[in-house]
Amino acid sequence: MKRRREWIAVSMAVMLLVGGGCSESNGRWKKISLKRPLRDDEKIAVPPDILNTIAEKCTLVSSADAPISAWGVAVGLDDKGSSEVPPELKSDLTKYLKSQIKISDAIVDTEGVTVQEFLEDRDTAVVWAESVIPPGAPRGTKVDVLVSAPPRTQTTSLEGGLLLPIDLRWEQGAGGMRKRFLKPLGKAEGSIFVNPFLDPNKPSDRMRLRRGRILGGLTVLEDMPLRLQLREPDYLMCNVLQKRINERFPVRGRQKVAQAKSRYYIEIHIPPDFREDYHHFLDLLMHLPRSSGPGEFEEQAARVAEAMEVPDASHDSLATVWEAMGRAVLPVVQKMYASKNPEVAYYAARTGLRLGDRGLAGPILVRIAQISGDPRQLRAITELGRHPDVHEAMQPLRDLLNDRNELVRIAAYESLVQRGDFSCIQRHAIDRGAFQEELPAFTVDVVDSQGEFVIYALRTGTPRIVLFGKNMPMAGSIFFNDPTETVTIFSKTALPQEEVQKIRQADPSLGEDVLRGDHVVVFRKLSGSEEISKKFRIPFKVWPLIRVLGSRPRPDAETGMVPGLGLSYSQVVGVLSRLCKENSIRAKFVLQTLPELQRIYQLTPSEGRPDTEDH
Repeated sequence: MKRRREWIAVSMAVMLLVGGGCSESNGRWKKISLKRPLRDDEKIAVPPDILNTIAEKCTLVSSADAPISAWGVAVGLDDKGSSEVPPELKSDLTKYLKSQIKISDAIVDTEGVTVQEFLEDRDTAVVWAESVIPPGAPRGTKVDVLVSAPPRTQTTSLEGGLLLPIDLRWEQGAGGMRKRFLKPLGKAEGSIFVNPFLDPNKPSDRMRLRRGRILGGLTVLEDMPLRLQLREPDYLMCNVLQKRINERFPVRGRQKVAQAKSRYYIEIHIPPDFREDYHHFLDLLMHLPRSSGPGEFEEQAARVAEAMEVPDASHDSLATVWEAMGRAVLPVVQKMYASKNPEVAYYAARTGLRLGDRGLAGPILVRIAQISGDPRQLRAITELGRHPDVHEAMQPLRDLLNDRNELVRIAAYESLVQRGDFSCIQRHAIDRGAFQEELPAFTVDVVDSQGEFVIYALRTGTPRIVLFGKNMPMAGSIFFNDPTETVTIFSKTALPQEEVQKIRQADPSLGEDVLRGDHVVVFRKLSGSEEISKKFRIPFKVWPLIRVLGSRPRPDAETGMVPGLGLSYSQVVGVLSRLCKENSIRAKFVLQTLPELQRIYQLTPSEGRPDTEDH
């Protein structure tokens, strides 16, 4: 592994000096050569997972892998916003709000409010929205968005905020040379997720409350350009690689996957079959062997098999070389299913399954997925989610929903969802309301699972809360007030008959069985006042609590009743995590770990800074 990291470091250095040194000037490319060749003692042996592959000769370059950003407006901040608007932004924001946003549709009680009054209200705040579109991302890709309040403004927190729709554009250059491209590359909008574990009473946490993340809040508006750039420009090599890529990834139509444009680079287009998993395509592309002759092909497959058995081998990367080569290498891969090295056996089976060997490789991964404590178990469970045609995995994955290890249960749940198996899952949508009526604010999945109750909350991608265990209860005695004093929850004993009748007259939707027994009362403080909302009465169950907390606070068009308190996704997650911590909900709370950067990015230079947000 150390030697491979050294190779990548040297490769990147060479790319910066040679590939990266090919800069565009007046529409032409110029080559900057190394001052001297490397001495023999400076050369590093090419690792077997890189040797003879496209990654040895090329690097991926995307002109779109740069920050896109814009100034926007967040609403629904409950007096935590700011009336300050930077003078240089006021004109643009005013035009934007007048032309694109119906303010009265975004928040309640704004009839007749002018744009200026709207911006000066402490329920709103000017914010900076930014994101990074990954290399080669196809149109429609969803990406997280970072949102932050500008410095030297009085905004105290973005919790509960909603970013109004805004176009994000690419900025390039620095200082006075900055250039903003007029064509938007992405549209951002949605609820702002603020770290639910922050305490507003702690000085160290207060600044972090001024920034948040919109999960999957950016929609990419067009296919992003991508190219392979040769480290040593060569017309012949460009043509060879173009032919090899198109041979491995054939598509119908005039536009091929690879199109050589010069001796410096090859333009790459994501194949239709990979648009939903373009990271995987880029991984395969970089690990594709450059030659495919019968003799060389077999030798390469055999070399990979030998390298697999070497201690500290990069098994994942080597297996990707096999996969990139295609079904022709299956005879070599199948021999490795029985390897005495468990890692080799796992990655061989993974490769075989991805190449279509469902009959032999599928049962191997199913067996590994069922071995408690095996370091390969979670990987096997995740891999089975990619293959709904492995029917023998269906029942084992359902059984794993009852595992003692909550990480195994979560992995099994995610695999079942990916396979489209909802036999053990009930999905509920929480209405967003406001200006995004067609989309849910978030979803709640209730999983039919035995054992300890677990609450799992996602913090990237699609906002979702997962409850492991049907009818998850709350404790019999509760008094809860969140740190911002926004939400109050307390238990209530059974009411006398006359009070039951009085309450049901005001809200016929309430069942007498709730009011005549012990129940829970939930309400919130209304924005910008000391008044409180309607009091909701629910049984001692977690799912009804989530529904009340997150449902929109506007009256229903048919019944005229207000369905909920309108808390944002991050606020609901924060309430649940604190209730678990206080034992008011006897469940283990698990917040999704932010996923690691895709391995392909190690070989992809970025022209903008990466997403380094720590929440």
